[in-house]
Formats: sequence, C-alpha cells, structure tokens
Amino acid sequence: MLRLASVLLLALACSRAHAQPRAHTSPAGGGNEAAQGAGGGGGGGDTKKMSDEDMVKWMEENPEKLDEIMSDMGHEMKEEHMLAGHARQVALISAARTGNLEDIRFALREGCKITDRSEHNETVLHLSAQWGHPDAIKHFLDEGADPNLPDGGGQSALALAAHWGEKAALKHLLEAGANVNHQTPEGQSALHAVVFGNRASKADEIEIINLLLDAGIDHNLSYKKEARTHHAGMRAIGVAKQHKKDHLVEHMTKRLNLGKDEL
Repeated sequence: MLRLASVLLLALACSRAHAQPRAHTSPAGGGNEAAQGAGGGGGGGDTKKMSDEDMVKWMEENPEKLDEIMSDMGHEMKEEHMLAGHARQVALISAARTGNLEDIRFALREGCKITDRSEHNETVLHLSAQWGHPDAIKHFLDEGADPNLPDGGGQSALALAAHWGEKAALKHLLEAGANVNHQTPEGQSALHAVVFGNRASKADEIEIINLLLDAGIDHNLSYKKEARTHHAGMRAIGVAKQHKKDHLVEHMTKRLNLGKDEL
C-alpha cells in the first residue's frame, strides 16, 4: 500500500511540475480532497501537503475517490507527458499492430520515429500489413514511411499485404510507389506470397493477382536455384500448381495467355 501511495504522490508531483493545473468538477460531497491535499488546485491559499501515512489512510477510507483520481491522472499523463525510455521505443510498434490511429498519432507526437522497428526488424508498414490495418498504412505513408524497406527476412510490406489478402493495404502501398518486383534474398516475390496465403478467399486472391499484374509485376520472377526450399527455381504459377491452387493456375494461365508448355 505504501508503494501505491508513493506512485500516486509521484504522479501528482509530475503533473504539478510539467502541466498547468486543471479544474476538476467534484462530485457531491467533494471528490478531489487527495489531489488538493497533495498540492493540486486549492482555493488560492496555502496548499496542504499530505505525508505518505496520511495518503495511505485517505486511500483506505476513500477507495472510490482513489479510482476516480487515478483515472483522471492516467488521462492527464497520457495527454501531457512525454513517453520515456523503453515505452517510447515500443509505443509506435504496438500501435502499428493494433492499427489504432489515435495511439499512432500520439506515439508520433511524443517522439516515436516512423523508422522504428519491432524486435523482429519489422517496420510499421510490415506490422500494419500483416495485421490488416489499411488506414494505419495510409497514415504511415502520409507521414513519410518508406514502402520499400524490407523486414529482417528481406520481405516487403507489399508481399505481406498480398499474402494476407489485404487488398486495401496493397493498393495504398502500390500508390505510394512500392516496388512490385521486390524479391527476398531467396527470390520469393509478391506473386509467390499470394500462393502461400490462407486467409483470403479465392476471389480475393485472384483480385490481388490482378492488382499485382496491373502494376507491372514480372510473372517470371522465380525462386533462386540455390534457395533453401523445395520451390527452388520455381515461378509463382509453378508453386500454385504444386500446391493444387487450381483457381490461381487457371486464372494466371488465361490472364497471361500461357500455353501448357509455359506452366
């Protein structure tokens, strides 16, 4: 309990040091005695400072008022104080995963960088693409995020959007100039990524194939012959055939006007 009292006193002290006092509307019977006693918002005379022991006693006697003050203080701390240390490093990464635009704007405003990466070397675009947050991707791109930065495995955000069936995210990335012919070090392309996808419907996979082809992707991009995969040397259409994704094989064959000897 003493530890909680110290935390609350520290939070109140930080608020007084860094922010202009706010007027709080007290509920009937008065709801901010602790804040006033700790030095916040008295009536203009000398403010009374509570000791740790007095604070503990007050908390034990007023648990519902403590909840109210802690809630108000949490809001003020978020709105008025800089993120610090590790929290600053991970705030934007966490917001990219959730796609919460309010949290994204807050993190950027509080000093996070658009170039921040996750522990797996993913950019904010990679995270938002794979978690399905096109609005977040659009915001990051508007803020200057580079659509062509690879993640730790050399994968592009575009390929992740293609893999997970995120059409809106894919469109944003293409409009921002993402390299449609990007390949990983082993040669995987965005077309290959579509074949390996399992979240999109067949219709969406075909639409994504069309978006990539319309953007100029080279359907002949292949895994490198020395790639450490049993797909080494194969194009996307060959991988689709191997994995019995007949709807993709049929569509690409017709769309690209391929003969049987070209599959």
